[in-house]
Amino acid sequence: MNTIFEIKVWYKTDDKSCFFLLVWDDRRRQLSASMNYSKEIQRCYQRWRQCYTRFYEFPSVKPIGDSGRINPGSGDRCYDLMEAEREFVNAFQRWLGEGDVRKIQQRIRDELTRVAQLISEDGKGISTHPSVDIFVACDSIEMERLPWETWELAPEGTPLGRVRIFRSAMDNPDPIACTKPLTVCAATPRFFKGIGKAHLRKTRILAIFGDDPRLPLQDDWKAVRSLKSIAEVERVTWQPHENHVDIKTKIANAICDQEGWDVLFFAGHSDETTTTG
Repeated sequence: MNTIFEIKVWYKTDDKSCFFLLVWDDRRRQLSASMNYSKEIQRCYQRWRQCYTRFYEFPSVKPIGDSGRINPGSGDRCYDLMEAEREFVNAFQRWLGEGDVRKIQQRIRDELTRVAQLISEDGKGISTHPSVDIFVACDSIEMERLPWETWELAPEGTPLGRVRIFRSAMDNPDPIACTKPLTVCAATPRFFKGIGKAHLRKTRILAIFGDDPRLPLQDDWKAVRSLKSIAEVERVTWQPHENHVDIKTKIANAICDQEGWDVLFFAGHSDETTTTG
C-alpha cells in the first residue's frame, strides 16, 4: 500500500511567515512547523522571472561554440535563464533546510528509507512495492509559484519511481482549524477537486511536438490521441512555412488558452542524440 503525505503551506502577508502542516496515516498523524519567508527567494524569483520573460520575448540567436559552453558575460539569454533558475532552486532548497521544517523533510525521508529497505529485502518485481505520494497544497500565489518538486525529500539510494509529488488544491484556508481534530479537514479525495467546475469536465491535454525525423513522434501522438475518450486532446506542431518566431507565438497562444490545461505534453524537443535520449 502506498503511503500518502499531505503538505499544506499557508503564507501570512502581515509578518511574511509560513506555516507548514504535514498529515499522514489516514490523517491521524501530523507535524507542523513555522518559519519566516526568505527574502532571498523573493529576489531570486524576480530575477528568474525577468530572465524568463526576456528569453521568450527576444530569443537568443548567438551560436554556441564547439565546446558547448557559453560565456557568462556574453549576454546570452539562455545562459542567463539557466543561471537564474539554478540560483532560484538553490535558494529554495536552502530555505527548506532551515528551522523546524526539517522535521517534516525527515519524516518523509524516514518513510522512503523504509520503502527502500523493503525493496532491497524483497525479490519481487519493483511494481509490486509501495510508493510514497506527496500532495502539496498552498493557499497563496507566493507559495504556489515555488518549485516544490525540487524539494530534496528523497534520501540517497531511493529507488527511481518510489516518490511522486503532486500539486493539489487547498481544502481549508484556515491553518488553525486544520490543526484541530483532523476530522475538521476534508478527506484526501477533495485534494483532487479543482476550483470551480474543473472537476466536472474532461482532462485537457495540450501536446506540443517538435520536428525531428529521427524520432518516432507519430507513435507518441498515437499514444496521446488514444486518451481522447477520457480527455480533450489538442496538438501543436511546427509547419514548414513557420519560422522560429511563428512557432513560439503559436505555442504561447495555445498554452495561454482561457480554458487552461491539465497536462502539457512535450515530445521531439531534445537536442540529445538518438542513443542517449
